[in-house]
Amino acid sequence: MIKYIKRKLKRRTVKRQLFKLQNIYDYNDPGTLADINTCKFLCRSTIKHANTIFEITPISEERIIENKKLGLFIVLDNKKITVINHVCYYSNIPMSDRDWKKMTSMFDNKVQEIRKDKIRRMKCQVEYSLDKLKNKVVNKLKTPTLE
Repeated sequence: MIKYIKRKLKRRTVKRQLFKLQNIYDYNDPGTLADINTCKFLCRSTIKHANTIFEITPISEERIIENKKLGLFIVLDNKKITVINHVCYYSNIPMSDRDWKKMTSMFDNKVQEIRKDKIRRMKCQVEYSLDKLKNKVVNKLKTPTLE
């Protein structure tokens, strides 16, 4: 009985390890829709471009990348890329788990970077405007009024 339990436990751990490996290395064939490497290249290039607008939809967890200068609109959703431009439309290009994690982390890091920069700029503006308000109050207190 002990041998039976040990064997069951070993089999269960091996199945778990194989399942983890399968999730890491799963790969879906994009078929004839488009070359997946080209889509990933377009997505990475658009994320790195300066004039890119990023949006995240909170409910469906879609990540939207828009760049009017390049004429690209890319949607990342559920391990799939959709690339749209004014001439072509490639829909639901599947990605592996590994590529999906890389792409979403690249997107999220860029959005985080932009957010931190915006907060820093807002704080700088607030400090400047507070100094300006302080100077106004000091000037009003120094000048006598006729009341």
